[in-house]
This record gives sequence, structure tokens and C-alpha cells, in this order.
Amino acid sequence: MFVSKTENIVVEEEKNKILGQYSILLFSESEEQAIDLSKNLEGISKSFIHSSSSIERVEFTLDGDSMILVERNREDITESFLLSLGKLECPVFLLTDHFSEDYLLNYSDGSSGIVQVLQTPLGISQIINALNAEAIRIFKSNERLEWMEQEIESLRGTNQHLMTATFRERDLRKQLQELLDELERVKQKVERQNLEITDSINYAKRIQKAIVATNEQLQLEVSDSFIFFKPRDIVSGDFPWMYANEHFIYVAAVDCTGHGVPGALLSMIGSLLLTDICNNDDDLPPKDVLVKLNDILSRIFSNTEENGILGGMDLALIRIEKKTNKTVFSGAFRPLYWINQQGEVAQIKGTRRSIGSYYYNSEKKFEDVEIDTQKGDFLGFFSDGVPDQLSEEDKKFGRKKVESLLEQNKNEDCWTIGDELNKEMNSWMGDVSQLDDMLFIGLKI
Repeated sequence: MFVSKTENIVVEEEKNKILGQYSILLFSESEEQAIDLSKNLEGISKSFIHSSSSIERVEFTLDGDSMILVERNREDITESFLLSLGKLECPVFLLTDHFSEDYLLNYSDGSSGIVQVLQTPLGISQIINALNAEAIRIFKSNERLEWMEQEIESLRGTNQHLMTATFRERDLRKQLQELLDELERVKQKVERQNLEITDSINYAKRIQKAIVATNEQLQLEVSDSFIFFKPRDIVSGDFPWMYANEHFIYVAAVDCTGHGVPGALLSMIGSLLLTDICNNDDDLPPKDVLVKLNDILSRIFSNTEENGILGGMDLALIRIEKKTNKTVFSGAFRPLYWINQQGEVAQIKGTRRSIGSYYYNSEKKFEDVEIDTQKGDFLGFFSDGVPDQLSEEDKKFGRKKVESLLEQNKNEDCWTIGDELNKEMNSWMGDVSQLDDMLFIGLKI
């Protein structure tokens, strides 16, 4: 491993500092060797002692940070002598002549304090090298210890950050859990309210179903007939209506302003008003029924339109005379389709104004259109939800498609026509949501 000159200088300085912390004690029989060693250690050691005394006599007077350099002949190295070195609690260099290594290895495990065994006779440079090597070992040990202390301090800092982060995480988890609990409470409350509202709307649906005309009721008067009724929501703003007495059958397809609950409320008002009008005068022509209905609704909503509440209806109404099969039609923005016995399809337009609103040509008068219908003729009328429904290509179903469907199925019974209309509409819509309530009434006289 390459070591730079600068690194060597640092190591040398640190080594000298380490050696300077020790008192070098020499026990030697040779005064000349002691003097030479003293000169070489000058400036490094704090004290130097030359003595020929036995080690036992001075072992308890030595400081714990001393470095002992001991010279002994082979015959002087006894077991008791080696064990006494362990009591010094400081590094020991043992200088001796050739000696059994196996014997000394038994005392080189730290119990005797022996750091290194040096063979004699030794030169001063060898002793200095041994001391330098020990100093470098201590320096590296200190360096390693310092690095470990730095790592430990770093780990403490990291641990503190982790503890802080853990506490913060616990706090955030607690806040998040509190938020989730609150959201769960709100969710349950909304679900309960939604269930209550849905139950209420489903009950309103049953009420609406009990009021508006059904297929069964219509077929009691006109056996070959159908009602295609598809609300956008649970309840509908569109509604089929019929009324029958001894002489006439009244049938209407009504489209109220809005859909859902607001439209359904208006539809029930309209259905009850139409029935009440016909009960009070059971032979009214259709236009007069529309006039009366318009007058009543206009009065009801006269004080609400300025507040943005528009209560209006578009409808197609027919009256069939049972004895002659003659038909009278009147419409408020809704047309009637007639297919005669020759298979000709005709569209009869209604008056361009709505019921109950001042904003749609309120000066126009509702008119009756008398139709010389024969037994077997087809009559059909519908709300704008049918032609206005969009496809996946964003195209409207349109009146032409309605006319085409009627043309293709003009020789079929009404149930077949209604079934084909349902299939065609489902295919047209695809995955597109229903935009409005849908109502189509068809019958053959």
C-alpha cells in the first residue's frame, strides 16, 4: 500500500506523542547498553531508570502508564518472574537470548504483560524499532478507536433523527387515522341520508306509478297498444296519461320541465289536473283541455317564474271517438305520427307553445286537428327524450330515425313496434348515459 510523505510525517508525530506518554524503565546488567539506549530515547521518554535490581523489588512502584524494557538471561526467566510481569499493568518488552518459543507462548496471551520478546544480544536500533513499532500500533489502535467513536456519534445522531422521524410519523399516523375516522363517520352519515332519500324517492315512484297510465290500463281500452316508458332517474318528469268514458278515449304523452324529483312532482300535478278537467267536462275537445290545463298551471306558477321556477309541459293529446274511430289531435310543441291503411306515414305538428309558461309563444292559440282515422290505423307520439338521445358518436337519434322505424314496422302489431324501439334505442345508446326521460305511446285503432 502506497503511503505519501505527508502521511508519514503525521504518523511520526503521533508516534512520538505516544512514546512521550510513557516512562521507559530499563532493567539491565549492562550499564553501557543502558547509557546508549538513554541517548537514543532522549526527548521521547519522560524518565529513564537503570537498575540491576530484580524486577520483584520495584514492581509495585511503577506507574500504570509505564513501558518496561527488561533484559534477562534464559536462566533468570522463571515462571514466577513471568507472572510477576503481569502485575505491572503496562506494556513489557522482554529481552533475552535464545529461548524456547513454546515456553514463552504460554505467557504471551496478556496475562504476563509481555508485548514482544526480543532476542539478545540486540543493538540499540533494534530496541528503538521495537518501541517505534509498539508506538505505531498504539497510534493505529487510537486512530481506530477515534474512528469508532466518530461512527458511534454519527449513529447516535442518526438514531436521534430516526427517533424524531418515528415520533413525527406516529403523530402523522395519528392525525391520518383521526382524519380517516372522521371521513368514515361522514361516509356513514351520507350513506344513511342517501338511503333515506333513495327510500323516499322509491316510495315516490310507487305513488307516481299509481297515478300515471300503464300498459294494462291502456290495453283495456285499445288492445293493440304499447307504452315505452324509460325514466332517466328513479322517478320521471315524463308521464303517460289516459282517460276514458262512455264515448271517448283520451290519451296523452306529457313531457314536464325537468326530470327526476322536480319533474316527477310536476308530472303528478299535471296528471291529476288532466283527470280533473276531463271529469268536470267529459266531452271536451283536446284544445280546450290544453287551454284549461294551461290556465291552471299559469296561475300556479305566475309568482314563481320571476324566481327562476319555470313550470311547463309539452304534450301530444288525442281523443278517439269510440263509435266512429275518428281522432282529434292537439299538441303543445309535440307532434303526432299517423300511419293509415295504405301504409302512408304522416306527421301532424302541434302548436308551437308550451303549457304553463309565458316564454314560448304564449299568444299562439292551441288548435285541434281532426283526423279521419280508420280501424287499424296507427297513431304514435312521444317526448323529446327519444329523438334527443345521443349515441357514442355524439349524434342524436332524431325524428327521421323514429319515422324510419315506424315505416319498417308499419305492418307489425304495436307490441312488436315497441320491442323494436327498445332494441334500437339500446343499440344506439351503447355506453352513453341516458340524457332525459323517454316516453313513446303507440296504438292501433
